[in-house]
Amino acid sequence: MDRKVSFFIREAGFTFLEVLVLLVVVGVLLGGAIFSLNRSAAHWDLVTGARELVSHLRATRDLAVARGMESVLTIYQNDNCYRFERAPGVWETVYLPARVRFAWLTFANPPVAGAVYEVRFDPSGSSGNGGTATLQSVTGEIRKIVVFGPTGRVRIK
Repeated sequence: MDRKVSFFIREAGFTFLEVLVLLVVVGVLLGGAIFSLNRSAAHWDLVTGARELVSHLRATRDLAVARGMESVLTIYQNDNCYRFERAPGVWETVYLPARVRFAWLTFANPPVAGAVYEVRFDPSGSSGNGGTATLQSVTGEIRKIVVFGPTGRVRIK
C-alpha cells in the first residue's frame, strides 16, 4: 500500500488556537453583560426602595388623618431600615434593598438618637418636620424623597 501524506489536505474541525480565540471573545462579551446586569439591578433596587419608602410615608400620613392623631415613621440610617405603623398597633420594619443605603437625611428636627430620625404627621396630614431622605445605590445613583412640611406631601425628586 502506498500512502501519501499531504500537508495541504485538512480534516474537518477547529484548531486549538481557533477555539481559544472563540473562548476569549465569549468571555469578554459575558463579562460586559454581567457588569451591565449588575448596574441595572442596582438601579432597579434603588427605584424600588424609593417607591416603597414613599408609599410607606404616605400610608403613615393617611393613618394620622384617619385616626385623628399623630403618626410617626422612624428611620434608622445606620441599619438602612425604617419602621412605621401599618395599622393601629401593628408596626412593621422595612429594610432597604441590599444595594441601597440612606445617604443623607435632612429633616427639620434633630435625630432622636444618633442616626435615628422621625418623620411625624399631624392629624391634619401636615408634617412639622418636613425634609429630604436621599437614597444611594452602590453605583452612586441617587433618589431624593421629599416631605413637604406644611402640606405633608411626599414625592420622589
